[in-house]
This record gives sequence, structure tokens and C-alpha cells, in this order.
Amino acid sequence: MTRADALRPARDPDLEVRRALASRPELPADVKALLAADEDLCVRENLCLAHDDAPHALVVELYAMGLQRSGGRLRDHPDLAGPGGPARYAGHPDPRLRYVAMDDPDAGPELLLRLADDLDDSVANRAVADARLPADELLRRLAVPARAAAAAGNRARPPAVMHRLVDLARERRAAAGH
Repeated sequence: MTRADALRPARDPDLEVRRALASRPELPADVKALLAADEDLCVRENLCLAHDDAPHALVVELYAMGLQRSGGRLRDHPDLAGPGGPARYAGHPDPRLRYVAMDDPDAGPELLLRLADDLDDSVANRAVADARLPADELLRRLAVPARAAAAAGNRARPPAVMHRLVDLARERRAAAGH
């Protein structure tokens, strides 16, 4: 598609035309920039879903909105992490982005310790369930009612802890008369 062929529909007043154009894979860079600034949310969303090189700030903005149609696919967008990797979102005000911070394979236990105390339960539980959480912290989180289930599901839990959890489950079942 030539630049001239793409610019005309990119400026079309009909939303459906712009939405369809944004989904096309072969767009010139200036047309992508025009569509990235479009007032229509679906145009911008289609652009991100169809283009791995969509503007980083736009991908982050749309992901943080928690859009039902594209949320999961935007989480896997190659440009969501951006420069510096996903760990840089650990202090972001949006819990969805703090959640993404744990996708950083280079993030160490410090990040998980910080996010294990997050005010958002989904963020804190994911941090506690992460195998990179230090063992002593994992054991401590087992005693925190709001985090116990996530800690019990952590695949890095020591075998003795796993056996103790099984024993506790048996004791509870027996006490309940099962």
C-alpha cells in the first residue's frame, strides 16, 4: 500500500474505514503515527493489535485501560515492556502494569519482595506465588491469611513445607468429618 493510498482513508471521517485501515499490516510509518493519534479508541486498539511496532506509549496506555477485547493480547505485545524492561513498572500507579513488572526475567527477589506487599491483591498474590521469592519470605507469607493460598501454590516451596500443608489439609478434612 502506498503512502498516498493509506493517507486518504487514515483521514476519512468514517470510523469503520479508519478502524479497518489500522488493522492492515502494511502501513507506512507516518500513517501509523496518524492512526496512533486518532480520537477513536478502536482505531488505536486495532493499530496496536495489528502492528508489533505500534508506539510504546500507546500500547502501555491501552493495556492500562484493561480493555476486554485486547487486554490479554496487549499484555503479550512485544512493545509493552519498552526500554528498560517490564521491571520498570514496579512503581507504576496502575496495578495492571505493576503486575506486568514480574514478567521481567531479569527481575530479582527485591522486586518480588516489594510487590508482595502491594495494596492490589492480584499483584501481591502473583509476587508471593513467584518462584523467585526468597524461601524465608515464602514461609512468612504462608502465615498471612490473605497470601497463604498464593504462597502454598509457589512451586519453589521447600518439600517440608509442602508436606506440612498436606498434613494441615488432612487435619482440616478430618475435623470437618470427611
